[in-house]
Amino acid sequence: MIIAAPLDENSNPGSLLRSMLNEELEGQVRSNEAFAFPIKELWAKNQWILLLSSTTHEELAGHIRNNGEQLIQRLIDSELDRRVEEIYGKGEQTVLSDSMLQKYGWSVRMQHDYFQTMDTTQFVQFKRILADNERWIWAWWADDFVDPGQITPEWINTTRDDLMKRYIQGRREGSYIQTEYRRVVNTT
Repeated sequence: MIIAAPLDENSNPGSLLRSMLNEELEGQVRSNEAFAFPIKELWAKNQWILLLSSTTHEELAGHIRNNGEQLIQRLIDSELDRRVEEIYGKGEQTVLSDSMLQKYGWSVRMQHDYFQTMDTTQFVQFKRILADNERWIWAWWADDFVDPGQITPEWINTTRDDLMKRYIQGRREGSYIQTEYRRVVNTT
């Protein structure tokens, strides 16, 4: 949530903003030392509020224009922290990640409720069962792969379809998951 208004503005956002800033922070706004004040979990868990203020609309707009990337990065960082907590807060399978590193030479962070369902030569699959669906993580690799130029959108789609036909079977005989080709594959 972002609350933005000039400090002395006679409006609902202005009144709310003044009620949330103490005298010291108001002084920083008036002396142009600061204009952005992040607040975490004021009214709700995982909530992030950003108070933006200055002495005039023009000055506030200038601060936002000049600091837009930093403001957005704060929001992104907060959201990433929230997602990491959501995914790994109940536990992370570090033993599984460590064993993948030992066995395959690579690893991924695995949240608490995934379990391994397949391990063949150069293909592994993990599954998470939810109330109304399933989630899969799978990986395939080639140790003798030497030409990165070979990795094109067509190669990716063909390889993915071949692997899914072989390993990701549907419920009906002969059915399998297929790539959604309307989604653009970017290899840069």
